[in-house]
Amino acid sequence: LKAPRQDFPLTVHTSFLRISEGVTGVVGLVRGEAADLPTREEDGRKVTDVVVVTSAQAEGGEDAGWTEQPVRAEVQEDGSFLASFGIALPPGKYALKAGAVLGEGPTGSMVSEAIEVPDFSKVETAADGTTTKVPTVASILFVRDIQEAKGDEPDPTDAFAAFRLGSAQLIPFGAREFLQSDTVSFFYLVYDLGTKPGTEEGDATIAFSILKNGRTPVAQAPPNPVNTAMAASSIGPVPLGAYAPGNYVVQLRVTDNITKKSVVQNEKFTIVDPEGGAE
Repeated sequence: LKAPRQDFPLTVHTSFLRISEGVTGVVGLVRGEAADLPTREEDGRKVTDVVVVTSAQAEGGEDAGWTEQPVRAEVQEDGSFLASFGIALPPGKYALKAGAVLGEGPTGSMVSEAIEVPDFSKVETAADGTTTKVPTVASILFVRDIQEAKGDEPDPTDAFAAFRLGSAQLIPFGAREFLQSDTVSFFYLVYDLGTKPGTEEGDATIAFSILKNGRTPVAQAPPNPVNTAMAASSIGPVPLGAYAPGNYVVQLRVTDNITKKSVVQNEKFTIVDPEGGAE
């Protein structure tokens, strides 16, 4: 991290979830393309040993946190590897560095990008000074599969340890570019929905749609009623073969009937034709 290098192509994708009041989890994936990786078979998957490192620097230049974790990174069919990371940060703007180190040599690469960590603990203050929590939505996660997690605690060396949420182990996609042959599930988390006075009962609906070029609806799911203050669920699996190559937006619209608030979360993705790319 102090002496960045680029021994092989590396990309990073970040998403955001709430960890606790005032603290956001930056969960991400690094995807590397390194030739002649030493691999082995584990649980039917091809893996390689990688040390994933991250650091975050606040706008003022001070260090806000760092991580270093050896993982068993999953090797994809094209020879690339995919591994996750997680770092907890207060809301704000940061310069995030993410890297991967391979072997004893070592061989390594690092990428840096500017991120804005959202606040998932928003409140509104009324004229009388009382405060009300505002509903928020985490990043929509694009996943291959949702499995029952093994063990009481996550294995930190697992390639996708950062994507374990309670008893659910998410198996994420490493990019937002898909083939028509792919099947995707969309996992979402909603926080701080209103509840009826004196109870923990909520009254909200969650609507899901896919928009071509961010404008034209091409798929819509029936509104999902929610009667709790927090919601965690998924839409799918959605086979992408029914959609033409091009640019899309998956949209989640939350309507809270108690607080009379609405919140919309959009995530862009692309479907490509292996012969001709996106339309």
